[in-house]
Amino acid sequence: MLKISRFFETQFTSRQFSRAELLDFTQDHLGRLGQQNDAGQYDEMLTSTSAAYEAFGGTVSSEMTAGAIGKARTAAKVALRQTIERRLSGLAGTLHGQFGKESLQFIEFFPRGLNEVRDAREAEIEPILDRVIAAAGTYLPDSVAELTALRTQWL
Repeated sequence: MLKISRFFETQFTSRQFSRAELLDFTQDHLGRLGQQNDAGQYDEMLTSTSAAYEAFGGTVSSEMTAGAIGKARTAAKVALRQTIERRLSGLAGTLHGQFGKESLQFIEFFPRGLNEVRDAREAEIEPILDRVIAAAGTYLPDSVAELTALRTQWL
């Protein structure tokens, strides 16, 4: 003999249902249950199901949002690094024109040359900027604010 409760069980543990399908089903279920809740007899069920739905839907949104934010941050970091490299390259050109490439001033900014900036890992950018800002305070004070802003953005 079949149990009548068996007809009311839903096999949501099956992998054939996607998260989106489960969310759609639950949203439809909540809407229909709300329409039938004239006397408030389903208030508790609506509250608990809504909480579970929001938690489950929030997880899906968070995963999608986290992926999008991660991609955006990576693209922003790459763009900022290119901006820093261009600015320091321009600064090297200014120093070369004012003091010469072999001057002590140029070496104070870039002791290993401009290739140090291009070849630097992410963790090495901050110390390079710190050194360049310190040297700029002595030789090119007008550029300190811009370089400090780039450092702040990088951090």
